[in-house]
Amino acid sequence: VGAGAVYSPIGYQVPDTPDLALVGQNSALQLSPQHEPIEDLIQRIAEDYKVSPSLMLRIARCESGLRPSAIGDFNNSFGLWQIHLPSHPQITKEQALSALWSTKWSAEKIANGKAYMWTCFKNMLK
Repeated sequence: VGAGAVYSPIGYQVPDTPDLALVGQNSALQLSPQHEPIEDLIQRIAEDYKVSPSLMLRIARCESGLRPSAIGDFNNSFGLWQIHLPSHPQITKEQALSALWSTKWSAEKIANGKAYMWTCFKNMLK
């Protein structure tokens, strides 16, 4: 674990200060243009995509602890939804770190029956 990060019990590196060089001006800490809380953002987008808000909240809470800046899987998975970039090369690190963009992407996947993409979802089924 690098300087300025902590190792959480669920295995994610969570910077204790935002790395603006990493995320640039479109910081993932900007939750939405209105700066709405993460839970509200997930609820709103889940409703827009007609998926269970509680399911989405459970997945995001398990994957990242609801931290948009979470980094895991040996620096391969990023953001609120821990999008594994080697598995999704079309997604940029900036998109994965954007709470708004990644929540919409995740809601679309879940709405299309692909919640199994998240280890946390698979673990919920056990």
